[in-house]
Amino acid sequence: MDTIPKRIELFFRRKIQKVFLDEKSTIVLQSPEKSIDTSSPLKVVFLRQDHLGDVIVSIPLIRELHKHFPLFEYQIILGKSNFSLAPFLRKYTTKEWKYSKKIIDIIRLVMTLRKERFDVVIDIHDKASLTSTILIWVIRSRYSIGLAKGSSKVLTHRVELPEGQIPQVVDLYLLPLLPFGINPTTVDYSLEFPKSEVVTKNPRRVFINLNGSQRIRYWGTENFILCIQKLQTEFPDFEIVVSCTKDYDEELQEILSKTTANHTGYFSSFFEVTTEIDKSQFVITPDTVVPHICEAWNIPCVVLYLRYDSYTMWRPKTTQFRPVISPDEIMTSIAPDDVIDAFKQLYGLVNQSQ
Repeated sequence: MDTIPKRIELFFRRKIQKVFLDEKSTIVLQSPEKSIDTSSPLKVVFLRQDHLGDVIVSIPLIRELHKHFPLFEYQIILGKSNFSLAPFLRKYTTKEWKYSKKIIDIIRLVMTLRKERFDVVIDIHDKASLTSTILIWVIRSRYSIGLAKGSSKVLTHRVELPEGQIPQVVDLYLLPLLPFGINPTTVDYSLEFPKSEVVTKNPRRVFINLNGSQRIRYWGTENFILCIQKLQTEFPDFEIVVSCTKDYDEELQEILSKTTANHTGYFSSFFEVTTEIDKSQFVITPDTVVPHICEAWNIPCVVLYLRYDSYTMWRPKTTQFRPVISPDEIMTSIAPDDVIDAFKQLYGLVNQSQ
């Protein structure tokens, strides 16, 4: 169901398109068809002003274009929640812009972007966005490529999966390769994430992050306690390590008082969380970003999903993992035994492959 803010956004997006934007004859592609002139170096900007995890799963697209067209200039527009990845992206991009929702910052950004004279803008969002629509209009590039049907009026190229194909997020975000004549199914779709330090991996360490990006993703204190107790009973030589943000301190203290799990300490940045992930052999998480880190580093993980999470789309593509999906729209409905069973399956799978 659409929220009121979303309906307001859709209303204004339609108005902006109707009043300000030129009509364009959009080319719709489902297969490779070179329709962009790459005979001379182009200046390309990516729109990715949303979440940290979305940047991670967009890396294969950016990397593949850089591989095929190393003389092109690549820039990217990020947002507040993912700008921390800007230094890592510099192996592919020459400049990273920070989008802010403050009006004065938006005005400054759009005035600067217009002067950059980009040849190509690639909107990697899979849903229509008022922000992306405005940015595409402001940039006024020769070519504009995107995934969202609602943005067709400002796009020269809209790319989509063949009808009936179930999307996986990396496959979806590789589709902007189509107008460059590149077949997305033949490219390297592995993920990347920077390691902040060299760590020693414990082959019998299980890392559990207690909270996701929203309270709705908290599995429940009693569920975590039962799960950890069962893990400690069935795998007594394993080290169980838990982490959370400071606003879950009350829940954490109860978990620590009723189990022998260790606490990693509170984190000031997501990169500190990833260091703990890197030290571990297995991960259990209700967070949707962590599986992308596990995939980038090939760490087996058990992932707790809400039923409406579009698991098929957001599942890891390559790493060994086991999903546990809630029977309804409440994360606490997932039974601890289901998580334990998933962990046992994963543990057996890893042992078979060694």
